[in-house]
Amino acid sequence: MQQPLIGVNLVLRLGAWQHHQLTDEIIRCLKAFMGKFGLLFGALDFIVTPSGEYVFLEINPLGEWGMLEKNLDLPIASAIADALLQRKNE
Repeated sequence: MQQPLIGVNLVLRLGAWQHHQLTDEIIRCLKAFMGKFGLLFGALDFIVTPSGEYVFLEINPLGEWGMLEKNLDLPIASAIADALLQRKNE
């Protein structure tokens, strides 16, 4: 099974999207979580507490990302298409 695509790390702060780098441990946990449910993509919502703790809220397997791609000039559609094409060719 192909590994889930984990690459766009963002946070909404003060009304504006910004890049945010997840820790290696969080990425490892997300890959395991998504792999368990057979997900290659998901829009994950977290709260990061003032002490730096990540609190998982939800995952939406069809999450909206168009505004992120546009506002932050990120190639999200291309990354999803590449992951799907790679899986098709496996």
